[in-house]
Amino acid sequence: MAYSAAGPAARANDWSESVRGAVRSEERLSAWAALAVWVYAVAQVTNTAVTVATLPAVVTYVRQILNNYGTLTPPQQPAAFRVASSLEAPLILVAGIVFLLWQYRAAKAARALGYPGRRSPALGAWSWVIPVVNFWFPYEAIRDLLPPGHEVRTLVLRTWLCYVFTIVAVIAAYLTAFASSSAGQAIGCLAIAGWIAVGTGAYRVARAVAADHAAAAGRY
Repeated sequence: MAYSAAGPAARANDWSESVRGAVRSEERLSAWAALAVWVYAVAQVTNTAVTVATLPAVVTYVRQILNNYGTLTPPQQPAAFRVASSLEAPLILVAGIVFLLWQYRAAKAARALGYPGRRSPALGAWSWVIPVVNFWFPYEAIRDLLPPGHEVRTLVLRTWLCYVFTIVAVIAAYLTAFASSSAGQAIGCLAIAGWIAVGTGAYRVARAVAADHAAAAGRY
């Protein structure tokens, strides 16, 4: 009889502890994830700024490659562009790994808290590198870290749209530069502003998720 009375309470305690454990696991990476967002944004701003400044030389470099395809002495990349690219890659890689680990843990915490999610924690994290679906799966995964009706969910959408726009702007800057360097540079400046907006929005989202999960776990 005593076992029957204690059973539901014990199961409730185990469930509450699993919720708190999932949130604690997320919290260990929350501050690093917020930092990773800024590192990523700064790396992209820096690289795009260098690209804008050296765009005429980059266009000349690409044209030389196309005109001298198959020669034994390929042209050298512009020095500033080469240095910026080599520094950007490891920063973005490390920042991306930290952010995705946090996203995975945050998604597990959101699931433990009972928040509805359209993607599993693993698929949400991996969807960033899956072609085609990476245009909307990552947005849904980040959005669902917060409960329905949360005011920051609209910021997730705005930040995601800005992210997609910025990537398109970077590509457009390169392509446009072959017709007009100044036009390409103008579009590149829009991309720089876009990366700043993405970094600011993503930082706010990461902090909002951490705060919401901590507050929700405190109710158990």
